[in-house]
Amino acid sequence: PASDTSPASPASPASDTSPSEPNHPQPPKPHPLVDHPDEAIAAMAAEYSDMDGELVSTGPEYVRWPENITFKNFAVYLLIPTLVYDLEYPRTNRIRPLYIFEKTVATFGTFALLYTVTEAFIIPLTPTPDQSFAKSLLNLSLPFMVAYLLLFYIIFECICSGFAELSYFADRCFYEDWWNSTSWDEFSRKWNRPVHMFLLRHVYAPSMASLQLSRSTAMFVTFFISAIAHELVMIVVTHKIRMYLFMLQLVQLPLIAFGRTPAIKHNKTLGNVVFWMGLYAGFPLLCVAYVAH
Repeated sequence: PASDTSPASPASPASDTSPSEPNHPQPPKPHPLVDHPDEAIAAMAAEYSDMDGELVSTGPEYVRWPENITFKNFAVYLLIPTLVYDLEYPRTNRIRPLYIFEKTVATFGTFALLYTVTEAFIIPLTPTPDQSFAKSLLNLSLPFMVAYLLLFYIIFECICSGFAELSYFADRCFYEDWWNSTSWDEFSRKWNRPVHMFLLRHVYAPSMASLQLSRSTAMFVTFFISAIAHELVMIVVTHKIRMYLFMLQLVQLPLIAFGRTPAIKHNKTLGNVVFWMGLYAGFPLLCVAYVAH
């Protein structure tokens, strides 16, 4: 999909972000109990002092914990399109009304197109009991891919960018060039950056640091938790407990291992073809599974 910010490049603040003059905060004073005769209390006070020095933002406002614990700060976090909480985010200095208008029109226009595709090419081809499995997949593969691309554009290019503009949020890298992926682990990193960064910070990295898990085990735990979350969404939407999406999510793990084989790893074109074949098959497979059972 077209993008105002090049998706193939790393996150970059919006062009109207105005840098502020550095205003470095004073280092925090040591806790008064660091010299306490009780070693346990002194150690706890020293740890508190160290944390107090670390829990400060590096941006121009230099927000320090616990000054950030306010209803306003929480409301801002709910509005900006990110899942990872930070003391301070890169900001723009103004809201562009024409940009908001463009994203609003694009949202409703693309949604109308998505509705048309669904009504004309998906619902009439909904699998029936007397229809073969292979025919159902072939009939639905292209319509579902078109619907996925339209829905992706609505969410990441229109809604996320619109809320970013309204909240003065300067980081507009909500996705990267996932369409050039040559493996499923690359796709999982690129297609949904907000969720990827959340899982990276709060699941993958802590599981290795706190639980001393290996990289492969931490990756399995991350995919497992992500698969559970996706399946919960399907349970709410379909009112069925079938675990098809959960299983399809975990199937990505052997596909990742397959993508690391020399034949795929050293042939990026072949890797990209295999990736797109899996993507084309995955969406209609879910539809057939949930509709038929």
